[in-house]
Amino acid sequence: MIINASVYNDILILYANMILSFNKNMENNNKNKLFREIKEKNIDDLGIFSGYASVFDIEDSSGDIIKFGAFKNIDRNIKLLWQHNANKPIGKILELIEECKGLYIKAQIILDLDAGKEAYILLKNNIIDGLSIGYMPLNFYYKDNIRIITEIKVVEISVVTFPANDKARIENIKQEKAINGLEERIFRKISRIHFQQISNK
Repeated sequence: MIINASVYNDILILYANMILSFNKNMENNNKNKLFREIKEKNIDDLGIFSGYASVFDIEDSSGDIIKFGAFKNIDRNIKLLWQHNANKPIGKILELIEECKGLYIKAQIILDLDAGKEAYILLKNNIIDGLSIGYMPLNFYYKDNIRIITEIKVVEISVVTFPANDKARIENIKQEKAINGLEERIFRKISRIHFQQISNK
């Protein structure tokens, strides 16, 4: 990937600001503590998770491959469901961003709902970790009997037992490490800048 001088400077500034913010937080807490853990009871109250609802260039169980750029016009008001059941919404989507890897999602499960509580217990205990999208392909072509989707309309996103795209998984639900969180934010910034550059060409 090629990053021009202006973008590179923005990344350096972002990185410096994150380091300063991180150091300040470490000083305010405990200088000898490397990791900041979120207590189980707090994350239970929040029910927040993140991961990828879809990953690019992976053939799913239906014989579809979704390409980078397919989600560029995605609707941000998409429902979060349990096992693709329209009668079982389980929470709300907080972030939905197309990145170089795929469709990144951050969402919150509402634990007052029976289905939400069931989903969260299964996630927390590593029994399930799948994500899946309900969609309608808008633009596509076929190659070797595989449907290559270049533009897509997402109808809903579900927490599921068996994702059609095997790489579409929840990656974080219980705790976060302070340093890893910093690296992740820098990576996401670079990824989004790179995506914007490609989209503008």
